[in-house]
Amino acid sequence: MLKKIYENFWYKEEDEKLLGASVQSLQSFEEKTGIKLPVEFKHLYTLSDGGFVNLELNCDSEIAQTSVPAFSALSELNLSHYDSNTGFDYEAAGIPEGLIILGSHGHDFYALDYRGGKSDPKVVYGDGEDRVDVIANSFLEFILCLEQE
Repeated sequence: MLKKIYENFWYKEEDEKLLGASVQSLQSFEEKTGIKLPVEFKHLYTLSDGGFVNLELNCDSEIAQTSVPAFSALSELNLSHYDSNTGFDYEAAGIPEGLIILGSHGHDFYALDYRGGKSDPKVVYGDGEDRVDVIANSFLEFILCLEQE
């Protein structure tokens, strides 16, 4: 099951070759932020360093949009409150600290939630205003809710 998800996760053109993040850059990110990234996340990022997600969310969630936004490149991910892709300031909008924003549709976003500790993050969906809701208890649970468009 995971193999199929890994093969289909990233969108690419027919002859396009995706460039993944190095294992060293993933380790450096963990050292810099003091967190442990999920194994499945690291595997996906070795296949492609961010990009358009080719799958849609199919969880039992009335909260999140089914369209998953493009994931930011590893170099753009951080625990700060400013999204360099959209220019959105999450801190000014009252979004709590401890989230790594994976991608957004403008103001709403998907994130790894490290508010409970430095490892095993939940995946949350935020509306960009005041709501941040858990949509999966782990990154593995999140990617298992994804399916082909």
